[in-house]
Amino acid sequence: MSRKPSSRRNVVIESEPLSIEPIMNLFVLLIPFLLYSAAFITITVIKTSLPQIASATADASQPTTPERSRLELTVAITDKGFTVAGAGGVLKGQATSTVAGRQEATIPLRAGKDYDFVALSKIIYQVRKQHPLPTNPDVVPDPDQVTVIILPETEVLYDTIIKTMDATRDTNAMSDELRRELGIVQPAELFENAVLAAGIR
Repeated sequence: MSRKPSSRRNVVIESEPLSIEPIMNLFVLLIPFLLYSAAFITITVIKTSLPQIASATADASQPTTPERSRLELTVAITDKGFTVAGAGGVLKGQATSTVAGRQEATIPLRAGKDYDFVALSKIIYQVRKQHPLPTNPDVVPDPDQVTVIILPETEVLYDTIIKTMDATRDTNAMSDELRRELGIVQPAELFENAVLAAGIR
C-alpha cells in the first residue's frame, strides 16, 4: 500500500526582497558625523638648514662683501629664557649674574614660565641695525650676515622653537604696536637663514 505524499513538499516558500533601508539610514547618520570630526591639517614650510662645511674655494664670479669680523649670531633656548650671543660674547640682558657658574639668560622667562618673544624681537632688530645688510643689490651678503643659530635644550617644545625662528626671521611676526615703537615702516628681513642645532622634542 503506497503512502500519501507529504503536504510539506507542496509548500512554496516565498523569499522577501532584502531591505537596505536600515543600512542607508546608518550611512546618513554616519557620514555627517565623520565629516564633522575630521581634522583638516595645514602644512607650512619653514626655511631652515643644518650647519654646512664651507667650501675651500669661493666663486670668484660673484661680488662679495669686504672682509669684516664675523657675527656668528646665536640664540640659545634654555629653561631660564633666551641667551643671545655672538662672536664677541654673550649679550647681557636684564639678569647678568651667574648661578653655579652658569650665565643667566639675556632675556629671562616672564613670570618664570613664559618666553618673552617681544623682547627677543627687539634685541634681534637692534643687532640687525648694528650689522646692516649690503644696500648694493649686486653685492652678495656673507652667509654669516643672514644666519642665526638656534640652540634649543632637549626639553624645549617644538612650538617654542618655531616662534623663536619667526622672531628672528623678519619683522612680519611683530605686532603693529611693536613696529610703531621701533619705528619700522616697511617689512624688513632680519636673519632669514635659521640653522638648528641641539635637540628638538
